[in-house]
Amino acid sequence: MDCAEQVRVPFVPSAARTARYRLSSFLTEQHLAQPVVDDALVVVSELVTNAVRHATPQDDGELGVSWALERGDLVIAVEDGGSNQRPQVMAANVSAEAGRGLSIVSVLTRRWWVEPRGHGVRVSALLDAG
Repeated sequence: MDCAEQVRVPFVPSAARTARYRLSSFLTEQHLAQPVVDDALVVVSELVTNAVRHATPQDDGELGVSWALERGDLVIAVEDGGSNQRPQVMAANVSAEAGRGLSIVSVLTRRWWVEPRGHGVRVSALLDAG
């Protein structure tokens, strides 16, 4: 079952909702277990939210979001126009309202990584799709 999808989402806070909806539809069509779907939706939401908060849009004013199922793995990726800082796990204060996104991604995935892409960055995460 090798399949993939790429979508463009606007560079706005509501982009996370759009990405979750599209990914949910895709994963449901692939008949993945609900716990996998739930984790994937949190991961895509965190990656898109981080891009909107900390990066710039791509040249067209949007973000690229993609996912692919291959041999039991699910890879989710978000491409943005880059930022002044490399995405990293931060030690957030217990009372902080932000700063936990990549910590959450780290817990829900086997691994995540950052790749330079032209003028921007792609942040990807690998989940066990069962």
